[in-house]
Amino acid sequence: MVEVGSCVIGSMENTDALIHLTMLSEPDGKLMVLVIADTSTLMIYEGSTLKWSAQLPFAPVAVARVQLEHLQGVIVVLSADGRLEACYLGSEPSLFVAPPLHPRGYDYTAAEQELAELRALSRKSKDSEDRTSDAGMDAELIVSINVSLDSNSSDHRSDSEVEAQLQPICNVTVELSSYAVLSDVQVCVDVSKPLVVADDFYALPNLCERHATKTRVYVDGDLPAISSEIRATVTYRTDAGALRSVRRTSQLPLKTMLRSCPPESSASFVTVIKSGAPSLTFTQLFPEFSADQSQRQGWNALGLRHLNSGYTVTVVSGNVGNRYRVQSNDGLSSTLVVSRLIDRSRSKKEESVGTTIGQNHIRLVHQRIDDHFAARQKINGITNEIGLLTSQLRNVERKMLRAVRERNERSLPDTGLPFLFDSTCDAIFALLEQLAQARAERERAGHELRCSVELLLLLVRSNATNDKYEALRAAIGFEPRPCDRFDWEEIADAALAALLKSVLKKSGSSETRPSSTWNALTPIASNKEVNKLKTRLVQAIRRLEGSRESDIAEIEPNDGNVESA
Repeated sequence: MVEVGSCVIGSMENTDALIHLTMLSEPDGKLMVLVIADTSTLMIYEGSTLKWSAQLPFAPVAVARVQLEHLQGVIVVLSADGRLEACYLGSEPSLFVAPPLHPRGYDYTAAEQELAELRALSRKSKDSEDRTSDAGMDAELIVSINVSLDSNSSDHRSDSEVEAQLQPICNVTVELSSYAVLSDVQVCVDVSKPLVVADDFYALPNLCERHATKTRVYVDGDLPAISSEIRATVTYRTDAGALRSVRRTSQLPLKTMLRSCPPESSASFVTVIKSGAPSLTFTQLFPEFSADQSQRQGWNALGLRHLNSGYTVTVVSGNVGNRYRVQSNDGLSSTLVVSRLIDRSRSKKEESVGTTIGQNHIRLVHQRIDDHFAARQKINGITNEIGLLTSQLRNVERKMLRAVRERNERSLPDTGLPFLFDSTCDAIFALLEQLAQARAERERAGHELRCSVELLLLLVRSNATNDKYEALRAAIGFEPRPCDRFDWEEIADAALAALLKSVLKKSGSSETRPSSTWNALTPIASNKEVNKLKTRLVQAIRRLEGSRESDIAEIEPNDGNVESA
């Protein structure tokens, strides 16, 4: 491209209205014209066609084109105050110059080895950064939970907090310590039913150094206990504006929910726990009940009674085999005792603890699934009836209004519409009361379903790898949440189906081809679909244990005898 010439077009009266014209000729004979208006707008024309437009930082007094070492055709503009700038058209040019090719070939073996070393170094650096970050967060905010049983505080409790004066409460202190100033601190304390936290949430505008808050936990209702765990979740904002959260857990004393009692000699529901080491004594496993007068020295059985429901759970220590047998006439009541027994056995002994999944555990979960689904169906039936009666009530109202407007010779009571209106309202109110009761039944059935599933997961955990156990817990170990169309059954059915196809596929089978279609989540509306859910659950447990379905242990009736331990 050769510069042909340039000129300035302006007016003598108005020196601000200037137009710079620079004409450039390309080797192919095309004439390019650079036009710069007084508005600092650069326009490039090819003949009479506009090809490019750009805004300059100032209105130049002179324009020229220069050739740089690695950049051709740079437009240089000069301002009235002596400012010189070099401009170019299009995107930012690359100043990279490719080096000459190496005459020798590449050593792929050495390159792969170097790449592996770099990847290992990257993983090591990432792990170190994560540990540093976690350590920094722990030092930034320290959360501790202190629990203490206060059985003599019944005078300080209101009637709404406890059902009987014999039920104790547990004092909980959540302590926050920080070396930095934190803002928007929110603390949430959570427990599982039937436990209730008196003050489960509080907020602090700012936190500096230390702060402690006390609350109380007590038992409310006769629902079966799932866990004695208490969880404290703290969210806060740092001085840099970053949002963070810290979660801590602790265990409440078992005396919050249990009392020692004479053991029962027989029971209908039995859970067997095996240990690889000699059995521990009850003074080691349950030291909080060792001083009770109801327990005698040398007994091989311990009786624990739930304060809210009155059910008794008996723990029998085997004299010959290293095993424990937890038995009760109510299977759901044994969930808490089995959980604490397994946790304390593992904490006091390094040997693994094994469990046996019996048909009674499978039947317990199946029965709770049926109860929960029946409660949902009952709610749907009542809701549909309320909808029909509501439509009928609207029709009666329209007819009553029409009769009043038309002023018929017959009086309104003679038409029978007021009687029909009152009877429809009474029927709706009666159904609303039934709906409230049905929802309470569904809530209870959902809690019992979660309790039975938690007991099953406790037994599965000892017989499966951690990855498969976590996959099964994610599929079925969530709390039922009532909604319009989908509840525990639909979500668990879809999750178990995906689990069986991917994680728990049979060993030796070929890789399954990923499906390109997504199966929509459909509501379960019949008992036949519920039976399919039960079948998938049994198949998942069978593959987790690596055994056949018929290998699931059947608890014999005489296993519930204390003397046979």
